[in-house]
Amino acid sequence: MKQKKALWYQRLTESLLFGSPVQPQSISLLWSAQHLVELENAAKERLKVHAESKLSSKASSASTEAARKVKPAPAAKSSNKKKAIQEMNEQKAREMAIEKVKSTLENLRNDYKIKANLKQWSLDVERYVEKLRSLIVKEGGDRGPDSLAKRLAWRFEILEIFLRCENESEEMRKETFLLVQEILRHHHDVLSEMQLELLLKAAAKTQLPDLVDVLRSLLPSGSKAVSRLKVKASYSPMTAVEYQLAVAPEHLERARGTEFDLRVGFAPDEWQKKLLDVVDSQSSALVVAPTASGKTFISYYVMERCLRSSDEGVVVFVAPTKALVNQVRAEVEARFSKTFNRPGTSLCGVFTRDFRENEMTCQILVTVPQCFGILLMSGENVSWASRVQTVILDEVHSIGEKNGEIWEQIILLIPCPFIALSATLGNDDYFASWLGEVEQTRGRRLHLVRHNQRFNDLR
Repeated sequence: MKQKKALWYQRLTESLLFGSPVQPQSISLLWSAQHLVELENAAKERLKVHAESKLSSKASSASTEAARKVKPAPAAKSSNKKKAIQEMNEQKAREMAIEKVKSTLENLRNDYKIKANLKQWSLDVERYVEKLRSLIVKEGGDRGPDSLAKRLAWRFEILEIFLRCENESEEMRKETFLLVQEILRHHHDVLSEMQLELLLKAAAKTQLPDLVDVLRSLLPSGSKAVSRLKVKASYSPMTAVEYQLAVAPEHLERARGTEFDLRVGFAPDEWQKKLLDVVDSQSSALVVAPTASGKTFISYYVMERCLRSSDEGVVVFVAPTKALVNQVRAEVEARFSKTFNRPGTSLCGVFTRDFRENEMTCQILVTVPQCFGILLMSGENVSWASRVQTVILDEVHSIGEKNGEIWEQIILLIPCPFIALSATLGNDDYFASWLGEVEQTRGRRLHLVRHNQRFNDLR
């Protein structure tokens, strides 16, 4: 039976590795005690700065709100006047930039032999479009009116070429959709009526009725473009959101990390960076984020940190079901391998009601709450419990379901920091308050980490 189960795990591990972007890590060199102390101190300092910044921001907002309430009317008028002058100066800067861009475009059209009566897509047209895109990228993220005006003019030049060329391919439809989205995303507040009419014409080319309706609503009711446009029966039944998820999900707008982090080998988002600091500072966290938002990565960082720290430490991953235990165990073995200096130590162990293997000799134990409770409440396991460095509580909202009292028991018995994960936790402030009180009695702090965006579509 045991051999059969082991073979099943091996096959599941191999299936996870096949075609997976995850690179298996062979852990041979351990982190020094000094490195771990440096990680902890740096994390604590960043968390302190983050907390101070948050307090300062709240105080500033409160001060601004109070000042607004007592501000006399003349000062408000003065502020409005300054704002009007600023807007007028920005408009002048945009107009000057547009004049410069017109000259630049004229020279580029001559260089790439772009004719006024252009109708066909060609290699010269393709090169011209690529040149314009490179100019947009070169301007970078500068929010100055001059730079914004240049990028707007270059984007509309590309859009006009798309509209003039007789190209009805799916690729052109996709490129037109992305360009319309780009213009609305970056320049929605400065578009003229003529530019909105061009966007409406481009939206019609994408054959997405809801996108057409949005742009139609932005134009005056008497606009000729609105009266001329008729939604065809051949238009796609898909919404713009469905179309994007189907053909260009990588262009969905989301907050992205910008700073590469050596701890995980990618640029984490701000909330993920805070979570890394919570782990390194030996604190606990309640993480509330949607499924597929990127919260599971912290579990594997906790495991890697434990494996690189020593051969003695233990991480316990608590999952609500045996199916999830099997999946996590297989993925751990797909991700990590380690040569141990301590005889008898294994990488990963499992403890469920119907199967147990290496549960007392492993560094990463994957189990269900009932079995973890048995380990914590047994007097024979005091020595083992003292080696547990971190507990990961997956799907912690299960505490509110049938037999949820076992989750409450293990939370009260956990002898170390924990990371509690949930995608569907209700009343998280109340739950975090209770967890915080529990951790306070142990001399530790609990951090509530929220994230409300999801990048991957679930269908």
